Amino acid sequence: MASLNDPMIEEVFAALAEHRPQLKTLQSLSDEEEGNPAADTRFIADVIIRAFPWPIGVELRRLFSAQLMQPDRMRLDQLFKTFERTLQFVCFALAAQVLESAGRSKLEIKPNIAAEFLRRWPMMTLGNLVWMIAELKRILVDNGMEPFMPEAGQALNDAFFKTCASVVPDRNDIGHYKVTLTEEEIQIRCMELQDRLMKVLKDLGFLAKYKLVSVRSINVEKHRRSDAHYTHLIHLLNSANSDFKAQELDEVVFTDTKSVLLLRTSRSIVENLNLSPFIIDTSVERIDTKEKMTIKKDIFLYSSFRNDVIDYVGTEAVAKHDLRALSNYATLVGDMKDFMRIFNP
Repeated sequence: MASLNDPMIEEVFAALAEHRPQLKTLQSLSDEEEGNPAADTRFIADVIIRAFPWPIGVELRRLFSAQLMQPDRMRLDQLFKTFERTLQFVCFALAAQVLESAGRSKLEIKPNIAAEFLRRWPMMTLGNLVWMIAELKRILVDNGMEPFMPEAGQALNDAFFKTCASVVPDRNDIGHYKVTLTEEEIQIRCMELQDRLMKVLKDLGFLAKYKLVSVRSINVEKHRRSDAHYTHLIHLLNSANSDFKAQELDEVVFTDTKSVLLLRTSRSIVENLNLSPFIIDTSVERIDTKEKMTIKKDIFLYSSFRNDVIDYVGTEAVAKHDLRALSNYATLVGDMKDFMRIFNP
């Protein structure tokens, strides 16, 4: 019997395979030839979860779970959550590139856009996310820069933003329980929102080409008659469970410690985009003081910034957590201030 997820799984997988053709070989490993289409769908769903960066993949894992197979209020809420988390990741990738680019040269930003960005940035509402993604992309383009993920230049088009904008009113009213829906209305909204989420995920299928990793440590090796080499211990952050894969990369350049990077390939850190302070990995933190005992090991995403305090929300820890005890918290705050100064020099 087909499930609600089947159309999304089939179409999103096809979009991912266009950018990563090797995924098609995984499909042949499914159980379909054994006459079990349901097992085949579960296998492909797991491939999708693993192909997307972890902050998106973990929400898809929840959406595809057996507990959310009915078009009810729980599924509707998870559809909103997955949609929002997907846009957060895109926004933070663009914000990270703007921060990195501003460190090399002054960016030209229209004063009215800069002022509006500062007004919206402290609160990650869906409406603010849609607006900021459009403006961050425009800032890069206006300053003659291609997005780190070149495919974003074409994918983040008018049709994409129209789809995203169509969800904002429902998110504001339904997601925040400002209206009461009948069971029939909830079912209809589930189908409508699933269709919009599917469109956005298909547009962002290029994300499957990139690797999200956490830099756990960097060791230096230097001998008298040779250049220094830097061994990076990285963990891939797009698994379907918390047992992330570890890998060592030997490079002649080094990146930032305790950072979350977006890589063009898992075989090298040379071409990377540092997503911190917008996305951080607390699993690298050593719990060596009483103050750190409340820190949960998780992947956290920026939520708000006020009075020199950054609020983060976890991918597993759903509530906001106070992370001020992190050993690199002052660095994160400094990076966030640098980002804000781009819009208020």
